[in-house]
Amino acid sequence: MEQLKAYKVRPASSLPPGKFETGTQNHEGMAGVLGVLEYFEWIGENYSSQVVAGGSSNRKLRLKQALGAIKAYETRLSRALLEVLEETPGVKIYGLRDLDRLDERVPTFAFNLKGHSPRQVAEE
Repeated sequence: MEQLKAYKVRPASSLPPGKFETGTQNHEGMAGVLGVLEYFEWIGENYSSQVVAGGSSNRKLRLKQALGAIKAYETRLSRALLEVLEETPGVKIYGLRDLDRLDERVPTFAFNLKGHSPRQVAEE
């Protein structure tokens, strides 16, 4: 890696791996990822139903707890939406509709309402 010629801008390091960076690093993206991780940790600390002894100092555990809490919340929302859509006349739901299989789908729903088109809604 050290002997390979790298086409780079002057501020980039001359040593690998930095010498292969072709420009300024994405500092905004790095700050955004840090913000998301800190937010997920906060969710893990405040909304997790799991209580683990000594877990508050373990970042990996807090992130796992956050993902579990988010999944549980999305599952409740998905269940509520599917129940309403299933009882609404003229609605065709695409994808899994079985409430016992919600863990097999993402909480994104596609459906059509008979007599309405997306174009009509957009124009109104």
